[in-house]
Amino acid sequence: MFDKILTSYPKRTDLWSVFIDLMVKHGSQKEVRALFDRVIHLSVSVQKIKFFFKRYLEYEKKLGTPQSIQAVKEKAMEFVEAKGSETAN
Repeated sequence: MFDKILTSYPKRTDLWSVFIDLMVKHGSQKEVRALFDRVIHLSVSVQKIKFFFKRYLEYEKKLGTPQSIQAVKEKAMEFVEAKGSETAN
């Protein structure tokens, strides 16, 4: 149900946040990680993406491994570098 809503309203970060909360509570780690990977690639404001990166990192610190924590940090660095090169051009 949430997938259909988010397909129609992809920039509604409040809905993404509720969906993530539900998946953390009831979904598998694989599903939660896939959802975080989707949300961090949305074309919304940098501030909103930072919020989701922070939540993703908190999730991994609670339930992940050192490798999964590092993977999130690397994705965040890639995001920052990509945004930096966009503003430089």
